[in-house]
Amino acid sequence: MSVRVVEQLPRTTLGEGPLWDGGKLHYVDIVAGEVHRHDFATQAHDVISTGEPVGFAVLDREGRVIAGLGNGGIYRLEFVSAHQELLAGPCRDNPDNIANDGKCDRVGRLWAGTKNKSEKPPWTGSLGRFDSGPRLTEVVYPVNVSNGIAWSPDNTKMYYNDSTDKIWRFDYDLNTGAATNRQVFVDLPDTGGIPDGMTIDAEGLLYVAKWGGSRIDVYRDDNGRGVRVESIEVPTALQTSSAAFGGDDLKTLFITTAAMNLTPEQQTKYPDSGRIFAVERSVPGIPETRFDNGTVAASSSGSRRS
Repeated sequence: MSVRVVEQLPRTTLGEGPLWDGGKLHYVDIVAGEVHRHDFATQAHDVISTGEPVGFAVLDREGRVIAGLGNGGIYRLEFVSAHQELLAGPCRDNPDNIANDGKCDRVGRLWAGTKNKSEKPPWTGSLGRFDSGPRLTEVVYPVNVSNGIAWSPDNTKMYYNDSTDKIWRFDYDLNTGAATNRQVFVDLPDTGGIPDGMTIDAEGLLYVAKWGGSRIDVYRDDNGRGVRVESIEVPTALQTSSAAFGGDDLKTLFITTAAMNLTPEQQTKYPDSGRIFAVERSVPGIPETRFDNGTVAASSSGSRRS
């Protein structure tokens, strides 16, 4: 089945971080500094304007937004007010860095990353874990563009990429959040497209958006090596940025895209750039876990803006 544009949703400049929760699709527009929420039952569409780049957004146990803003700090936001509450700083202070992708593991532990604005060496981005301190705990450094994160259905593996020519696999301890034994999962040939946001289905197939490739590539874990088994083409948008499962049965794959720095020729060839797409799948995804704010120490939070 081919992909379709989700007509109810507005075009983004740099759509990212789709997240399905309670019948609503959440996603961000990084460049616009916005967090979006669309209720498919009522067609209500809400937006938080943060005033700065927003790398990702997840929800906490109470349904509030937890987002990576600016240079990588983690904040609690609200749709009903302009309040922003600082929960943790980035792994390291660097004015050349900017927040990028983030996601919660299946006990609600938050992982989040940064990238350097130029996306050129020397790389200064990090991948960090929220351990309730005043800063994220740095786990991987340096990285190019800290991007897609996903966990195997049995929670023993973590998959990760930083938009280079490799996708990585770690052994994962769900009890402690330890990610160890980093190995190459996919060594990508130069076939067009850079790995970006990722998600996984209930059978363990890994879905990887290929920025600049107009597609989502699907990989099977074959004893630690990723084998591509399918490509889902998005022919009218060049910059596929991420994907997430949603819908009542979690069988709808939502795909975010961007409309960044396109030439006039590319704008003509890819007229739906920046739109959000959907395609039906036979295997469902896995429900996303909300951020467990019980892991946040009271001493780590402070009001930033209200």
